[in-house]
Order: sequence, then structure tokens, then C-alpha cells
Amino acid sequence: MRMVRIEATVAVIFAALAALTLVVPDWMEAVFGVEPDGGSGLLEWVLVAAFAIPALLGAGHAYHAYRQVRPGSG
Repeated sequence: MRMVRIEATVAVIFAALAALTLVVPDWMEAVFGVEPDGGSGLLEWVLVAAFAIPALLGAGHAYHAYRQVRPGSG
């Protein structure tokens, strides 16, 4: 059960980072003071995908693991 909580927590963190990047796309420039994509916005979309994919996969894996631990639930 502990592993399920860890996986779910990591998935939530990645989802929050994806949402942050969607809502405030310039956060990386503000935090690190660099603009690696030259202002095109491409890096922000790559980051959204890079954060959203592991969030979805991690959430799915945590759900599957939870179902294995508690077969009678949900």
C-alpha cells in the first residue's frame, strides 16, 4: 500500500507541473532566467507533454496496484 501512495503522489506532482506549465508557461524563464526556445513556446509544450505523460502513466499504474492490493474496492 505504501508503494501505491508513493506512485500516486509522484503522479500528482507531475500533473501539477503540467498544469503549472499550461497556466503559467513562462515559469521556467522566471525561475532559471533563461529562454532556451528563443520565445517560441515550443519548450513549454514539450514540458507539458513531458510532465503529463508520466502523470497519466503513474496514475494508471497506481490505480492498477491499488486494485491488486484491494480487489474488492471500486
